[in-house]
Amino acid sequence: MKYLILLFSLFCSCITFGQDLIVTISGDSLNCKITEVKTDAIYFRYDVGGNIVSLPINQVETYKYDFYKSKSSAPAVAVSMRGRSEISLYFGGGLSTLTYKPEVGSVSSGMGGLIGVGYTWFVSGRWGIVTGVEAAFYNAKYAANEPFMGNYYALSGTLGALGNDFEFSYELQDYTEKQSAVFLQIPVMAQFQTGRIFASLGVKIGIPISGKFNLEAGNLSTSGYFPAESQTYDDLPDRGMGNIGASSYSGDLDIAILYSAALEAGGQWFLGRRTNLYVGAFLDYGLNNLSKTGAIGLKKPVVEYDHTVPNCLKYNSIIETTDKIGAMSVGLKIKLTLSL
Repeated sequence: MKYLILLFSLFCSCITFGQDLIVTISGDSLNCKITEVKTDAIYFRYDVGGNIVSLPINQVETYKYDFYKSKSSAPAVAVSMRGRSEISLYFGGGLSTLTYKPEVGSVSSGMGGLIGVGYTWFVSGRWGIVTGVEAAFYNAKYAANEPFMGNYYALSGTLGALGNDFEFSYELQDYTEKQSAVFLQIPVMAQFQTGRIFASLGVKIGIPISGKFNLEAGNLSTSGYFPAESQTYDDLPDRGMGNIGASSYSGDLDIAILYSAALEAGGQWFLGRRTNLYVGAFLDYGLNNLSKTGAIGLKKPVVEYDHTVPNCLKYNSIIETTDKIGAMSVGLKIKLTLSL
């Protein structure tokens, strides 16, 4: 008789402690009896001894009351702790620069970052697809280590019918330049998550919405050599030939769509019901050439002679004298998410 009583007690214990279900974010299923759900942990009985144990709430994908009873009678009650999707607000900062290799002088990497809103759809407890929209800011600075010089054939405007009728030369002293660009980026990434650790890999498409350069020179001097006359002119500043003096100019950059490989990795912390904080490092590496002119072999001089404009001089960015422009961003990213 005592053996029958023991078997009956074990059977009742299984019913008591085995009617609820907890599914972790790693995909494990726990047959248990849930006793309490708090903002930071879920408490439950897992064994016939009646011991109460707990699990951090950020480790829980879903819990269901009366899961096993619902198989034959009442429907299960499901509560998603993280949901099947998340919306997020994030920002990041660090090294964020345009990259190029001028023939002379040096380039300093700039600081920048990104800010955006995102959406993540979880296809399973560990895997998700991430997208959204973000503004990304890139900067760089150029400095000539010595006088910057150039020369090429140009049209004077008076003997244009003869073709490239004179040789234009220029020299910039203390030449520096800053460049900046803003892209509207759309990420498409796959995210893997286990416990508090996450990693994302994918691509980003960046549409340029702004590109600027600011040129400064301590002194600009120019001259024109006319072969037909065997004469050099360097005293006609109103015609763009002579000692122009200190020069400054701000202009627009003509850059192409940016395609980048994107990588993120870090950790997440539970802040409250359905709210998580992600903190990690990110890397966006440009895959294509942003230069529209250099890509087709139409590089421009920094100082351009044009007889149709006042003083006959136009200015271009140093990056328009190069064949290729790239972009790269690396830094720290903070993301706040809300589960749907």
